[in-house]
Amino acid sequence: MKRILKLHAIASLLFCLIFSLPELANAQQPNATSGNDSKNFPGVYLLSITPKSGGKSYTLFHRTKVQLTMNDGREIKGKVRGVSQNEISIEYKSYPIDGISEIRFSPGSSLGLVAAGAMLVGVTMVAVAGPADSRSSSEEAIFWGGIGLAAAGFATLIPTYFMKKKFSANEYEFTSVLVAGY
Repeated sequence: MKRILKLHAIASLLFCLIFSLPELANAQQPNATSGNDSKNFPGVYLLSITPKSGGKSYTLFHRTKVQLTMNDGREIKGKVRGVSQNEISIEYKSYPIDGISEIRFSPGSSLGLVAAGAMLVGVTMVAVAGPADSRSSSEEAIFWGGIGLAAAGFATLIPTYFMKKKFSANEYEFTSVLVAGY
């Protein structure tokens, strides 16, 4: 009876997780302000990073950890606190967008999201299999499958999380884009 309740609880958790993955994919979307601040707020801007020779463009979202190199050689590290029409705020200090010579950040990918989901499912499979002394042959297969899935998810997650992409002003155009105005 306890095993059925345990499986039911884990199945419910997985069901909720699977249907919340699309919401987690949009976790870095910009926050809108409350209704009280809307009269004094000019709009929500994002920094668009577009290749000059064509190709995939990237967007720098609010609260993303970045490393900026300015035209005068200064290095600025921190989280993006906001983007205005011609400035970017890093840790509450503003810098002109046209003064940026290079931006480094991890743009993330859907591969990272899938890898994190695979790792979570693998760990859940290991938990469902139970202790080693009471496992049947099918539970043993679930256990080792979970170990493999968790390891593969973790190995895939490492490069997607730690690798930062470099965007040079010689190759990319940095422009602020108004996404919501009041």
